[in-house]
Amino acid sequence: MQFFSGSSFFRQRIVLSLLTSLPITISDIRSKSTSPGLRDFEASFLRLIDKFTNGTQITVDETGTNVVFRPGHIVGGRLVHNCGNSRPIGYFLEMIVCLAPFAKNESFIKLKGITNGKPDISVDFFKNVVINNLKKFGFETEDNIIGKPMSLKILRRGTSPLGNGEIRFTCPIVKKLDPLILLKEGKCNKMRGIAFTTRISPQISNRMVKTTRTVMTNFLNDIHIYTDHYSGKQSDTSPGFGISLVAKTTRNCFYGVDCVGEKGQIAEDIASECCKRVLNEIAIGGVVDSSSQWIMALFMVICSEDVSKIRIGKLNKYTIGWLRALKTFFGVTFQIQPDSKTKTVLLSCKGVGLKNISRKFN
Repeated sequence: MQFFSGSSFFRQRIVLSLLTSLPITISDIRSKSTSPGLRDFEASFLRLIDKFTNGTQITVDETGTNVVFRPGHIVGGRLVHNCGNSRPIGYFLEMIVCLAPFAKNESFIKLKGITNGKPDISVDFFKNVVINNLKKFGFETEDNIIGKPMSLKILRRGTSPLGNGEIRFTCPIVKKLDPLILLKEGKCNKMRGIAFTTRISPQISNRMVKTTRTVMTNFLNDIHIYTDHYSGKQSDTSPGFGISLVAKTTRNCFYGVDCVGEKGQIAEDIASECCKRVLNEIAIGGVVDSSSQWIMALFMVICSEDVSKIRIGKLNKYTIGWLRALKTFFGVTFQIQPDSKTKTVLLSCKGVGLKNISRKFN
């Protein structure tokens, strides 16, 4: 039994507990706050984990400040879950993708809630960046997976505060994860993106596309920004707009950024902000953007028992927290080598060769 204190890295500890079959206790969850205990989105996450697994025992005390989690088996299969409106779907989705490859059954998950919102990644980022990054660990090899390839389909967009968006996520079972050596990012040669609007004028998305093209044509020629408009019965949600951009390099590396409009902001400002952020991600360097560092580190640890090595930009605080958690649960220590010439960081470790204990393979 591992003991933790505080609300930080709550969902991450739950996921790592399931992957390692190590029971945990989390105490003093916001115990000094005027509103102590679990938040509604954390309780919703526990309900999702309960649906996604079999034999898991979750005990929450009356105040909600102490949680005892005894992991069961990851089952997967078909399920529907309403994520609520406190946090976007990305909050739940990026944890499920860590578990689904090791489930007993192929996963077909329908999640309802906010598809694009702060502070979590959007479903567009997940579809265009996260899935493409994970394919490098062996999800593209047909004889290495059981089921349909990993994919995400946006059935309906939903923005804050009402949500009502809906996505369908499909994830196969993986027999083994391949180690990854990825040190050269190449040159950015393509820019893709999507500008969306819900229950407002579609001209807003056209203005975002125009501004993005004006800025990015100074750096790239191959630019395609699509528009996605929802109105009337198609979008039973709040009015909203936003844009998601993805830069692709000659070596198949991806840098993604999301921006969602808030009250008082105009389309041109949102598009300009998104362009600046994606250019900053490119300037920082590395083979992945800052939002994808943590998931690459996790899959490097759980892949086959061989050395994996990637180049990233500046380590952010979230990734540092993940590296500490990975050492606690898996006992794996990363070798971190700063590269003064490129101002990047080389991350390397030896995988533990995590096995799927929920299913037997022929």
